[in-house]
Amino acid sequence: MFEPGEFTSFPLAIILRILRILWWLAWDLCFEIVGWAVGWPICRVASLGRFPRERYFEPGSAEGSTAFFVEVIGLLALAALIAYLSGHWPI
Repeated sequence: MFEPGEFTSFPLAIILRILRILWWLAWDLCFEIVGWAVGWPICRVASLGRFPRERYFEPGSAEGSTAFFVEVIGLLALAALIAYLSGHWPI
């Protein structure tokens, strides 16, 4: 995906490595924390600030289904961004 002489290849490579580290952390260490941290802002923006009602640093106070939904949205967004930036986007 990145050409060797491209100006933006280095910053994008760093971003891709950071995203892959977050993905590893999510699956090996803390599904709930990483999923909530990535999914919460996405859900808030998509719902214009209405969902989830819990604050960013309060994932433990969310209902089970709400927490699961936000975490899955976060992990799907993270996976999609990694796939896109690494050139494996299925088009």
